[in-house]
Amino acid sequence: MKDGLKPITLCFGLHGYLSPGIDAEEAERIYQEVYKPLISALYANPALPFSLYLSGSTIDWIEPRHPEFFMILEELVARKQVEAIGGGDREPIFPLIPPVDRVGQIEALTTKLRKLVGKKPRGAWVPLSAWDPSMVASFVSCGIEYLFLDKQQISTSGYQGVDGLGPVVIEDSGKTVIALPLDNRFMRPEALSPRAFLEAISADDGAGERLVVVFFGIDSVKPLFAPEKGPGWIDAFLKLIEPDSAAVRLSTPSAHLKGTGFLPRAYVPAGLAPHVVADSIPDGDARVLARTPAKYLLTRSACAHNLYAKMMYVHALVSQLRGDKSRKKSAREDIWRAQGSEFYLASAPRALRVAAYRHLIQAERAARTRGVFSPSILPVDFDMDGQREFLCQLDRLNVYVHPRGGRVFECDVIDAYRNFADGSCGAHDGMFVDHFVAHDEIADV
Repeated sequence: MKDGLKPITLCFGLHGYLSPGIDAEEAERIYQEVYKPLISALYANPALPFSLYLSGSTIDWIEPRHPEFFMILEELVARKQVEAIGGGDREPIFPLIPPVDRVGQIEALTTKLRKLVGKKPRGAWVPLSAWDPSMVASFVSCGIEYLFLDKQQISTSGYQGVDGLGPVVIEDSGKTVIALPLDNRFMRPEALSPRAFLEAISADDGAGERLVVVFFGIDSVKPLFAPEKGPGWIDAFLKLIEPDSAAVRLSTPSAHLKGTGFLPRAYVPAGLAPHVVADSIPDGDARVLARTPAKYLLTRSACAHNLYAKMMYVHALVSQLRGDKSRKKSAREDIWRAQGSEFYLASAPRALRVAAYRHLIQAERAARTRGVFSPSILPVDFDMDGQREFLCQLDRLNVYVHPRGGRVFECDVIDAYRNFADGSCGAHDGMFVDHFVAHDEIADV
């Protein structure tokens, strides 16, 4: 190891995710260009430790079509080269969903991984690093020992000696979980040359040995592992660090934690990875960005907030379902499918929201017990704005009316499993919206 250079433990990982509603042809292309070459490269290079997060939807697509993928992955996990990472089955924004759904989603993905790779995950992926201290209890109850959070959320925690360059212990209500710093500066490591990447991760001046965790997306797999010409980025990086292996040690998160002793405590307040909201808060200080709560995402899109309100309302309906455990389980899984993080982003296309509403209306229909449900008009503060909306619920139609202007902000055709009032996401979007025009503007209409 070169003089003055503190040792670095480097953990590489993949955030594997298939978008909801993706067509079969596109999913197959992604498998052939991403997952197949990745698993082949890892199998051929046993000296490369790696972490792999696969969302539940990704697993559900790959398992019946390419069982050989999980046969190889099981072998890689058995020889402790690859660590399978758990988390939420449908990759939810955890602070936006009820605690019972947090636990249910984590356990659902844990069950899939235990079945397919023969080992229960110790770590969990937190989408968007969307964090709330109340999540500690949910992760601990599911047997999760550590999770990943953006390093800036950790470094701005305010605790002495906490610099975001190593793992910390987070506590809430007497329960603890370890947070590993995720360096989102390198979500696309191939954007730098291997040498420039090494210099960048070596530039942070920590007090001792540093931990650098780099997860990249599926678009980075081809240039990193299987470029059309020449050696891959990973091969070039491994060759670069080989002469000085004491300076940069490759590892999996669990292997690294096994060799650590005392870990500092830190309090990480509710927040998001700064890069998620940096575009909407220009010139924002990292401390402010890191402490932006997840519900800020709902303020960026009226459609996202309406979908969130629908999800919470249907969750309440399904929670009241009694007697038929199979129906309740199926309805809960439909709600989980509508809790994916992509649905609640301002950039979400309408097609994604159509899929989310389909799952929620299916769950709502399952919650309507035959012989008990009756058509009704209910005054309910549905969108949580302090005013009661009027929910007209019929056998085959839902019509939700807002008292402000009498606009219809949701119109569900039950047999079609679709909300036809979901539109352009304006603050007053919907159906039967009145528009007032001044007399001097009539000529321009």
